[in-house]
Amino acid sequence: MTRWALRAAKFLLQGAIMLNFSKRLPHLLPGIFLLFAGVHCSSEGPTEITYDPGKDPVTVPSGGSGGEGVETGGRGDSGSGGSEPPDAAPPDANFQYDAPVTDTSLNQDTACAASRVEVTLTPLDMYIMLDRSGSMVEPGYSWSPKPTGGITITGGDCNYDPAVPPLNSRWCYSVYALSGYFKSAEASGNRAALQVFPVGTMNTCPPPDFLATPLVGYQTLTGGAQTLINALNNADPLGSITPTKAALHGIAGFTSANKTSGRITIGILITDGIPNSCAPDDGATLGSIVDAHLKATGIRTYVISMTGVSPAGYQVLEAIASKGGAPSHTQYCSGSISPCHFYDVGNGDSAVFKEVLKKIQQNAIGCSYSLPTTDAGVVDLDQIAVQYTPGGTGTPIDLERVNAVGACKNNAWYYDNASPPNIVLCPSTCAVVEKDDNPRVDILVGCEQS
Repeated sequence: MTRWALRAAKFLLQGAIMLNFSKRLPHLLPGIFLLFAGVHCSSEGPTEITYDPGKDPVTVPSGGSGGEGVETGGRGDSGSGGSEPPDAAPPDANFQYDAPVTDTSLNQDTACAASRVEVTLTPLDMYIMLDRSGSMVEPGYSWSPKPTGGITITGGDCNYDPAVPPLNSRWCYSVYALSGYFKSAEASGNRAALQVFPVGTMNTCPPPDFLATPLVGYQTLTGGAQTLINALNNADPLGSITPTKAALHGIAGFTSANKTSGRITIGILITDGIPNSCAPDDGATLGSIVDAHLKATGIRTYVISMTGVSPAGYQVLEAIASKGGAPSHTQYCSGSISPCHFYDVGNGDSAVFKEVLKKIQQNAIGCSYSLPTTDAGVVDLDQIAVQYTPGGTGTPIDLERVNAVGACKNNAWYYDNASPPNIVLCPSTCAVVEKDDNPRVDILVGCEQS
């Protein structure tokens, strides 16, 4: 069998050269390898084929009944034994191929795509809920309630004008900081929607879904920045209550109904006051709203506080921020709470305020990664490997997949509800990665073969 196989291989290779198949030879060789790896002869013994490049044609001695003759350009009919043309298939031969056992483990060699997640960060959608209660005109101005509802202010309202410094009010600082962020390069590609609370002169708690309708719907930044800025300029700090519970229900309602494939959605609550008018509005009650929202949708709620919040108020805001999925930190804490999960910007210095918005953006996006793209097949979501390498050069840590954010634990990740889904690190894992000065997160993707 060995001598026959070697001679037949010589015949095919030299025949390919004579027929000027040089361009097709790379494709022919694997077939030749498979053919001779699995060929075996009939019980009658091998039929010997001899070939001399200087002589033509090749003679195949007569043998039993002929099989299917294979001719150049097509498939021949069955016929009697005898001489065959030079390119005929060897008579009475079986061709078998035993496929190798597939290694189902996922690694750098078997994955159909690998991605450094730093270059595939997911764009951000944010629903900003801004407190417009009367205390927002402080510290430079004052306010007083009207007997018929609403309030009277001595000043503190303003329009954004980068050529003019902001007034000394938390409201004006907020308007300037948000407007500056909307126009910044860091915000490019993100989208923002806006609502203020309370609405109008309402002095009672609104229905839970009342603030789920935005003042301005999603605007893509930075092109849509002016629409948002105009809305801020037209709003004013004339609310007499701080219905934080309604604001949180509004964030949950709008963000859950307006998730977009391939984007990360968050809510941002900005307030200077302790919640009131929507009892019960203690920390446990308000925290349960954002906690349920986070577990159901994976959408986080961030809290920006401003000077004017009482110590008890900070405790409530901390409960909201921690249950809403915000990270623990020490840089922007207040109310004798440190570390904390909310971000306090004091009276609202624009530089500090914008820096906090950027940190929220970094946290929201920094732990969510798009699936790598590949031409090798359809991505198999059940064959995903995620590794975190501390410092970029340490020993890689394999992260475990959990079913949802509610099942999160250390060194774990989950899919969000987008279509296609994003890979999101669990909060404790995200916190570790964010504190790393040079983190590396690699995603390996297995593929369904078409």
